[in-house]
Amino acid sequence: MVRKFCFALLGFVFIVSSWAIAQEASWTDKVDLGMDFRYRHEMQDASEEKSHPRHRQRIRARLSVHGEVDESVTLHLRLSTGSSSERSTIASGNETLGDGGANDPFWVDKAYMQWKATEASTFHLGKFSTPFYRASKSQLIWDSDFTPEGFAYKYRRKGNSVSWFFNMGAMWLDENDSTNDTADHGIFGGQLGAEISLGEPVLVVAVANHTFPNLKDSTTLDGGSSGSGSGNSTYTATGPSGSLEKYLYDYNLLEGAIELRSKVAGLPSSVYINYVQNQEPDDDNMGYLAGFRMGQVKDKGDWAFIYNYRKVEKDAVIASLADSDFADGKTDIQGHTVAVVYGVFKNSDIAVAYFDAEREVKTTKNGYTRAHVDFSFKF
Repeated sequence: MVRKFCFALLGFVFIVSSWAIAQEASWTDKVDLGMDFRYRHEMQDASEEKSHPRHRQRIRARLSVHGEVDESVTLHLRLSTGSSSERSTIASGNETLGDGGANDPFWVDKAYMQWKATEASTFHLGKFSTPFYRASKSQLIWDSDFTPEGFAYKYRRKGNSVSWFFNMGAMWLDENDSTNDTADHGIFGGQLGAEISLGEPVLVVAVANHTFPNLKDSTTLDGGSSGSGSGNSTYTATGPSGSLEKYLYDYNLLEGAIELRSKVAGLPSSVYINYVQNQEPDDDNMGYLAGFRMGQVKDKGDWAFIYNYRKVEKDAVIASLADSDFADGKTDIQGHTVAVVYGVFKNSDIAVAYFDAEREVKTTKNGYTRAHVDFSFKF
């Protein structure tokens, strides 16, 4: 009797809920769901460290939800794979296969409120994508998977031939329970740029300043263990927690970027250069990335070709926040990247990338190569 009652109650709840949802079906128009999945085969060859290349396979899965609060306010949430056991994954959502089939965790990759205050002004609060323009998605300073936390503001004023934009952010890196304010570390950045129409070609020019208060003498962002710092200048300090690697310098970055967008043989293309200089150290403080991109993958049969060359000195950028693929996410590097992407199905593509790098450029110039074959799907 009790079982029948429970089933009847569940049936009633189901019917009433279905009716209520049908009556309020418009809420679905205010919520968007999305997911992307990437399966990667990766080869790494660091001849100075290992006698043979390393092969591994990795996945990245992300689930996103976007909801409309009202006409000007939206909420955004994205969950992603990734390992919390490695601080170096601050800029990666990859999960390496081969842990005996153990369940893999999902983490909060994005969680923020977006307020479009005016047609030109947008505010972000929470954990979001890097708010700064990056020439052709350059990862010279910011890895594409890095999602900072705090406050951001974007302004864009459209004109007939020139559109101006301004981006700024005040974001956290480390909050420490201390009476000393210098124990906290963050990012303060501002960027001013213009998008100039030259007929069909479009020229984008931007300058920026990114400061990282109190980073000098603090534990490295990738954990502080021996050998950490990923190429940045560090020193070893001994304290109650044992020996820790700490940054030797602060980071006050001046950045410039130029990108020319046009069509080549009917394909969207761009050529660009991204330059950065850290104002704190007297040397080993400069980096640049220059390259071009041809094509764009949106549908089956589309393709794209990407090439760039970079040189990043030891303290030009914070290694833990920059490109985590090239030279294994280190600084004091130089080399080439070549990639080809092809649309296999709608919303599905295959990409092959090859990274030919040198590490410890100023001293030993050790070779480091890496190759990816990615199968990506999204909806």
